[in-house]
This record gives sequence, C-alpha cells and structure tokens, in this order.
Amino acid sequence: MIPPGLVIRPAEPEDADFAAPLLASTLGAFGRELFGLGNEERLIRVLRSFFISPAHRMSYTVSYIAEVTGQRAGLLVAFPAHELLRLSLGLRRPMFRAYSFREGWQFVRTGLRLLVQSGFSLRSEAPRGSFYIAHLATHEAYRRQGIATALIAFAETLAQAAHLSQLSLIVATDNLTARRLYEHLGFTPLPTRKPHPYYLHMLKPLTERSAS
Repeated sequence: MIPPGLVIRPAEPEDADFAAPLLASTLGAFGRELFGLGNEERLIRVLRSFFISPAHRMSYTVSYIAEVTGQRAGLLVAFPAHELLRLSLGLRRPMFRAYSFREGWQFVRTGLRLLVQSGFSLRSEAPRGSFYIAHLATHEAYRRQGIATALIAFAETLAQAAHLSQLSLIVATDNLTARRLYEHLGFTPLPTRKPHPYYLHMLKPLTERSAS
C-alpha cells in the first residue's frame, strides 16, 4: 500500500546529507572498503561529495527522492543502461577531488582486488536496452510502507519515457528481503551460464500495462 501524501521528485544537491547514508547502505562492505578506504564515516563523506557533483552515476542529476508529507523517505538512482559507461567515467573528477594522491593509489589497488574477486565489470553490470536501477533505498523510519514499490513504479514510467522495455538491477545474493520484493514486483534472475557467488542480475520486462 502506497502511503498517502507520497511525492517523488528529482533530487537536488541539498539532498546530499539524506542521500549519502542511503547510498552507503546499498554499497555495503564493498563500498566501505573501496570508496571509504575501510572507514564507514569516510564513506559517507565521500558519497556526500559525489552526490553534489553533476553528471555521473552517483549524482543528484540521476537521482530521485521520495517524500511523505514533505519528509524525505527514499532514494532512487536510475538511468538508461546505455549511459552507464559515460556516467561511470563522469565519476573521475569528483573522485580526484575526494582523495589525496596516496589515497588514490590505495583506491586503485583496492578496486582492482575487489573487482577481480567479484568478477564485476561495467560490461556485464546492466544489459544494454534496459533502464538500470543502480541504487534503491528507503530510510529506516519509512520501511515496509510501500516506498520501494512506489520508486520502482516510478522507474517504470522513466523507462517508458526513454522508450525502454525492461528494468534491470543487481541485488546481493544474501539480501533475501530485497530479492523477495523484486520477485514479487515481477523481476526474475537473468539467465547465466555460471551463477555469480555475490550478486544476482535481475530483469523485469515492461508491458504497456506495467509501464503505464
């Protein structure tokens, strides 16, 4: 059930203090090790600085805020998958500003190690032709109130406006609560020859009815 008074709007730089902890919650230990260089507080500060910078994959320019009676309740970061490479490269400038030279080298070494371990790559992150939900999170005070469902429905309208016929996302294999929600909303795991040990790619085809 969608809460009364729910509004979803484009994010603004002023939403950074709200958005950064939610972004961190979607990145988990991977984000803390990589972007936070092993420190949770540093991760939040870095994500806050990322969010206020335009035109990249963690920016306010590709983010949306769910509000309930004027109070911020949830975050959606989503965009067409064909923009993934451009938006990922756009993160370079805010990263240079966020880290010292020594930290930059630490970031590169940690990133290479984690990416090799996880088998992650931009090429496989989101199927081309899909609308990619990169981050989705609800503030703890508003969980189990339909916020995530409303944000996914909103992503469907964005996909329709972009003339794309499916949604895609990645979910951690051990995040059973999120996986059950996505399956309930029509997402299915992307068929693969070799299941990934850490995360699942999921897709939801959009019919005219589901995208309207």
